Amino acid sequence: MKRVIIVSILGILSMTVQAKRFAYIFSMVHPVASNELVFCNDSIEISFNMGETRIKFSLYNKLNKPLKVDWQSASVVIAGEAFSVAHIGTRYFKRNEEQIPTTVPPGATIKDELLPTDNVYYREGDFGGWKEEPLFPVKARKIDMLKHLVGTSLDVYIPIIVGNRTHDYLFKFVITDVYRKKKVIVDEIYN
Repeated sequence: MKRVIIVSILGILSMTVQAKRFAYIFSMVHPVASNELVFCNDSIEISFNMGETRIKFSLYNKLNKPLKVDWQSASVVIAGEAFSVAHIGTRYFKRNEEQIPTTVPPGATIKDELLPTDNVYYREGDFGGWKEEPLFPVKARKIDMLKHLVGTSLDVYIPIIVGNRTHDYLFKFVITDVYRKKKVIVDEIYN
């Protein structure tokens, strides 16, 4: 009987200290202020979506000539520390090799993702394989453990080549809030 009570108490305690999942709300602060994370000028329109491990974006070429995204020089800066990035199509084991530019024809859009190469690792074992670390911590027992990250910066540097000229685009974002993620039931996704 004592064993059953102790096991029950341990089960209840483990449920109460179990980590919960959280996500972040970002705002763009440079080159323009935008809660929608969108920048537009005469040459490009770019919108961002901050994922858990990657920064997703859509880039529209407004010019009447092609432009190229220079992946080799692109980077992400998290809280002042710069990281090289890989984009869609880069194999994990080749993430640190040279990446060729992507050409965006006039009037066309590309959708891509930036993944800091230092956030990729290989884990051995039964549940091993390639893994991606989150950009910021996503698990905690309480939201208060992550609130100190509000105000933390995340910058995205994307050099864009037009003809023989490189245009340096630096997008600065800050975390404006942290919230607990809603549990998603698989049936909700497919129904």
